[in-house]
Formats: sequence, structure tokens, C-alpha cells
Amino acid sequence: MKTYLPTKVKVLQEHGRLKKEIATLKKEVKSKKELELAFVESKLLYHALVDLSPESMLLFKNRKMIYANKSAAELFGLKSEAELIGKKLEVFVPKECQKLVRDKLKFAKAERAIEPVLIKGRKANGEEIFMETLAAKVPYSGGEAIQIIIRNVTSQKKAEDELQRLNRAYLALTKINQALVRSENEYDFLENVCKLACSEGGYRMAWVGYVEKDAVKTIRPVVWEGVEDGYLTNVHISYGENEFGTGPAGIAVRTKMTTVFQNINNDIEDEEWKRNVINRGYAAIIALPLINNGEVFGLLGIYSANPDAFDPEEKNLLEQLAADLEFGIISLRTKAERTQAENALRESEARYRALVELSPEGILVHDFTTILYANRAAMQLSPLKNKEEIIGKKIIDLVPPEYHEEIFKREKEALEGKPIDTPLNLAMKFPDGTTRYLEAIGSLITYGGKKAAQIMVRDLTPHRLTEEALRNSREQLSSLAVHLQKIREEERTKVAREIHDELGQYLTGLKMDISFVQDLLNEKSEFREKEIINERMHMTSELLDTTVSAVRRISSELRPAVLDSLGLLAAIEWQSEEFKSRMGIDCESFITVDKINLQQQQTTAVFRILQESLTNVKKHSNATRVTISFTQDDDNYILEIKDNGKGVCTEDFQKENSFGLLGMKERAHLFGGTVDIKGENGRGTTVTVIIPINNQV
Repeated sequence: MKTYLPTKVKVLQEHGRLKKEIATLKKEVKSKKELELAFVESKLLYHALVDLSPESMLLFKNRKMIYANKSAAELFGLKSEAELIGKKLEVFVPKECQKLVRDKLKFAKAERAIEPVLIKGRKANGEEIFMETLAAKVPYSGGEAIQIIIRNVTSQKKAEDELQRLNRAYLALTKINQALVRSENEYDFLENVCKLACSEGGYRMAWVGYVEKDAVKTIRPVVWEGVEDGYLTNVHISYGENEFGTGPAGIAVRTKMTTVFQNINNDIEDEEWKRNVINRGYAAIIALPLINNGEVFGLLGIYSANPDAFDPEEKNLLEQLAADLEFGIISLRTKAERTQAENALRESEARYRALVELSPEGILVHDFTTILYANRAAMQLSPLKNKEEIIGKKIIDLVPPEYHEEIFKREKEALEGKPIDTPLNLAMKFPDGTTRYLEAIGSLITYGGKKAAQIMVRDLTPHRLTEEALRNSREQLSSLAVHLQKIREEERTKVAREIHDELGQYLTGLKMDISFVQDLLNEKSEFREKEIINERMHMTSELLDTTVSAVRRISSELRPAVLDSLGLLAAIEWQSEEFKSRMGIDCESFITVDKINLQQQQTTAVFRILQESLTNVKKHSNATRVTISFTQDDDNYILEIKDNGKGVCTEDFQKENSFGLLGMKERAHLFGGTVDIKGENGRGTTVTVIIPINNQV
């Protein structure tokens, strides 16, 4: 019993331990089965989640896909996931993004995880997509793999791009409106619009052109911004139905509607044009006509680097921009025209003021109550010489009472809207005792926003005096003509008498002597003696000398030969000596000119004036001394005849028979000269003849 009992106890203890171990083992086996089952269930759940996930799930090993879910196949436009197995992700990424993909995969392999990255991709059919990718390193089959989760954000990206594009368009539109406020001229405004369209709107190129009304219907580019590179300057753009009018610009102007080429490759058929457009980076074009009062006057052209850039919403925004551009151009033109009109008005008013102030005619502005304005000439034609005295006065305060009734009548007619342009002639007495003859004529105007009359006053006094002088001159000329005819007849009678009395007598004597000599020669008598014949011939010779002297004297009185042979200066000296010898009046001549340049008609006229002056001295002056001088200044010859007689007075010029003085002035007038006659009672008379040197008869 002593031996058995411990053994039994040991057996029982071992049995208990084994039992516990068996229980523990059973428990472990059960737990392992549960774990395996849980793993299988987890794996099944994972695959279910991955396969059914809307996100694209890809597993890469050695940069090649070893797993892809259904969403990934749909993302890349494939029918099944199997088409992705073995492919690289770069196959579905544009060339410019492939390096980014490789770099991110390397980074994920090294760092176990990368932040989400937006990558541009493309479907199997080439359609562009945008992918937000998240990559991480995961254990796989005892090794490692790269798991990539891709979210398709194409719609979101396009919406963001569209929103961004629209925001840019809105911003450009806002800044263009601000530019309109700031712009001072049309060109600067157009330049700002094109710059803002490119800088804020993000467009490749923008330009504005104006429609020309020429034969080929040209659209002339005015300003542009962006990538132009000679596109506008090297081509003719037309809105006509011709080869140059097939583009969006020509169509938009012709149809008066916005024209869009959304895709250059599809919308342009001309290969050369298409090549020029593509080379400059243009992918889409919109042309917006600029219209005023139903007529197209210009065009806004906008070029985008992206195809299909001008969707309906952006088109509406750009049409609004074009409308603002139309308004801006018209506003600036209106402003420029208004400024030009204001400047022209200011210049016109300045010219009018200067014209009115400097006008030789008096100008008054009268509001039918008082005088509001008077120019300088009006003050000179008024008894009141101070402007402050005239302004505020009534018209009747300035004119004699006999004209008041007529003025009241005309003012009433003017207020009734009747014309007041009939001249009113006035005779005005001035404080200095003179009388002026004025003509006043009025017209209705607006002055200071009120109805007023502008009265123009013309001084007719010089005209009246000229008319009187002309009338007197005509009467004098008429009398002179009669007098000249009378003088001419008297001179003819005198010449005929002298020829008859003197030359006839001498010639009769000569005839008698010659007859006597003939008789002596014919008779056979003692009277044939030589002495008697010689005596008779001597008497005949003396008679001939007397006849010749008479002929010379008569000829000299008609026209001295010295005037033709030796000229005016010698003739003046000769006439001085002749007057002195014949009239017994002391006469001296002083000539300081060596040579003169006058035509024969001028020298004759000057000499006749000298003769007439000396005749007047002989007949009227009772002078004892006469001085004749002939001098020269820069422009004229000056002949002066001065005597010490009783002196001529003003009344002598106005006598009906003062033809000698009138004739002298008429002769001087013929060669552009003047005759000035001045006399002082008891102190003689001076006749001054001015002969222009360069004047030609």
C-alpha cells in the first residue's frame, strides 16, 4: 500500500496534466480553425469590397498590374479587368505625365505611402480623364506590392475648369467695364480689352477690327493682343461673299450673329489656313459682331488654345463682353464727338468774340429793355465813350428823339417774332459838333438763354463824304472837259492867229521880195544892178530869220524841244530861265538829282504841272520870286515850286474856274503821284509834286 499509493497519485497527476493539455490543445485547434475561417471570411470580404468599390483599385508588382477591379476597367474604358493585367499604368497616361507616374511609384515603394496626386489620364479610346491617385506599399504573397486607389475626378475637374474659365471671363468682363471708365480714348480702350481678354480670360489671342465700306468689304484689324505672329497682318479679312470671307469673322459680320469654330481641325477645310492657325496654338475661335443701330461696325475675335472652349454659358458671357465693348466704343466716340464739339464751340465763341471785338462795325446786344453788350466800335460810334456808361442803357438813350418812335415799332415787331433786318439810317450829332451818318440793322439771337436783338451799326459817314466828293469830282470833271475843249479851241485859234498874223505876214513879205527879184531879173533895165539885188536878198534873209524865230517860239510854247532832246531835268532849268526872261520874275532852279528813270508820259505830265504852276504864279500870285527844286528820297522824286506871292487859299480850290489846279492833280494821278498845294495869306504858295520812282504809267 505504501508503494502503490504514491504511484497512483503520480498517475492521477499525470492524467490530470494530460487532460489539461488535451483540453488546451483542443482549445488551440478550435481557435486556429476559427482564425482560418476568419481569414477566409476577411479575404472574401476584402475582395468583395475591392471588386464592388466605385474607386478603381490596382495592384502593381514590378510596375505591372497584377490585380484590377471592375471600376478600374470601367475607368479606362475596357470590358474586363483581365485586359489590365500585365499592363503598366503609363499606357493610360499621356506622355507628359508618364515621368510623374514612375516617380510616384518609386516613392511609394520606398516610403510605403504617398499623398493623393492629380494625374491626367486617357481611356483606351483616347478620351481624356483626370485621376486622383493614392498609392501605398502593401505585403503580398510573402513579398511586397504597390496598391493604387484611383478616383475618377474628370467631371469635377471639368466643372472646376469651367468654373475657373467662367470666373476668368467674369473677371475680364468686370475689368473691361472698369477700363471703360478709365479710358480716355477709343484706341486705349480697345487695347485694354484685348489685353484683359488674354491676361484675365486666359485666351490665346484677341483682336478688334473695324468694317470698311470699300469695294472688297475689308475688316481692318485695329488692335490685338496675345500670340498673333503675323496672323492678322499677313492676311486679308473680308466680310464679302469671297474666298477671304469664309472665316468666322466674315460670317459674323455678314449674318450679324456670333460665329464659333469649336474645333479648328474639323471646322476649317483650307489646309494652309488650318496650318497657320494650328501653328499659332489656336484650337477654337469665336467671332462676335459689334453692332450699332442695326449696322455692324466692327468685330471682336477671340482665339482659345483649347478645343470646344466656347460652351453656351461662356458664349453668353463673351456676347455680354461684346455688348459692353459696343457700348464702350460708342460712348467714347460720343464723348470724343462731344469734346470735339465743345472745343469747336469754345473756339467758335472765341473767334466770334474776337471777330465782334475787332469788327470795324459797331455791335450791340439788346434784350428789348437794356443794352447787354457793346464792342469797341459801338463805343466809338456812340456819344458815350465808356463801356460802363453804355451797358444797362436803353437804345433810345443813344439816338435822337426823332428816331424813338421807329425804334419802339421795331422792338415790338421783334418781340412778335417778325424780322428786324430792314436798315435804319440815322444822322447823329456828336459833342464835338460833327454829324455822323449811321446805318443800323438788327437780327434776333439767343443771348444768355434769352431772346435778344443783335444790332450792327455801320458808320456811313466816310461813304457819304466819298459820294459827295465823287459827285463833286464828276461835276468838276464835266466842267473840266468843257473847259479843256474851250482851251483847246482857244489854243487852236491862238496858234492859227499867230500863224496867220506873224508867219503869214513874214511869208507874204518873202513872196513879195522874191517876186521883186524875179521882176528885176526879167526886166532889161538899170535895176538889174547887183547892188540892188544883194540888198533885197539881205532883207529876205532877215525876214526868214524872223520867221524861223517865230516858228521856234510857237513850237516851244506848244512843247519845248529841250524836253525831248535833253530830258526833264534840263527842261526844268530851261523853263526856269525862260520864265525869268519872259516874265521878269526872279526864278531859280535847284536840282540835286543827276539822273532820273521816268517814262516819256511821266516826264511830260511833270513838265506840264511845272508850266501850269508857273502860269498860276504869273496870273494870280503877284510874286517877285520863284524857286524850283527837284530832289529824291528812297521812293519818290519831289518837284517843289515855291513863290513869295499873296498865297492861295482853300476857297481858290473850290472855284468853278479852278481848272488849272484840278488839271495838275489829274495829271499827277495818271502816273500814281500826288500834288499838294499849300498857301498862306501874304506868305506865298508851295506846290509839291510827288512822283513814285517805280510806278509805271
